[in-house]
Amino acid sequence: MDGLPKLRRASSRAGSGGPSCRVRGARLVGPRKPTDAPNTLARVRNVTHELIGVSAAIGAAKVARLGPAAISAAAAAAVYGSWLPDIDQFGTRVHRRSRLERRSLVAGAVGALLRLPLVAFGALASHRAATHSALACVAVTGGVGLALTPLGLAVAPIVAGGMGLGYAAHVLADACTPAGVRLWWPLSRRRVWLLPAGRRIATGTIRELLLATCVLALVVGLVVA
Repeated sequence: MDGLPKLRRASSRAGSGGPSCRVRGARLVGPRKPTDAPNTLARVRNVTHELIGVSAAIGAAKVARLGPAAISAAAAAAVYGSWLPDIDQFGTRVHRRSRLERRSLVAGAVGALLRLPLVAFGALASHRAATHSALACVAVTGGVGLALTPLGLAVAPIVAGGMGLGYAAHVLADACTPAGVRLWWPLSRRRVWLLPAGRRIATGTIRELLLATCVLALVVGLVVA
């Protein structure tokens, strides 16, 4: 007969709103976990890659003495280029629908159709292999340039250059992480690191946040200069 009082005491503690659990209707619900933690870390990773690519594109455009419109085009292309190396991993920014695609049925259908090759490639490729190589950097830059040239766009070299810089910046940034990259794929499958073991920057850490902050300051300096 001791079990009944114990059960009542346990139910009383559960309904008191203590830290261990809560009763919601007829269900016993455990403590909530922070729902924004994974998204926050993902945003840090995305922003770091985007900022490094944009800083490289703006810096190159400044050296080439390009005008504001050309600098903006190169920076925008660098943002998209910084997403592309992670095409081999589902759930990353390049595979997500844009806000326009979520709001418009037509835009969503077109976006899904355009992403079909990306999905097919992502299903077959190994992460940080072919897409994180020097060959991929060259192929993306040359491929974008060749695709835009027949359209007669004067901005084609600027867009191709910006996208290539964003892509290369992503690859080099990943070479500073503990996982490294297969930079010389397919000639070599060995991973390459740009930093020694004790200095490598793991994604989603304070080190990466500090890096992103420093690069943001660099971007602001380049824009103001």
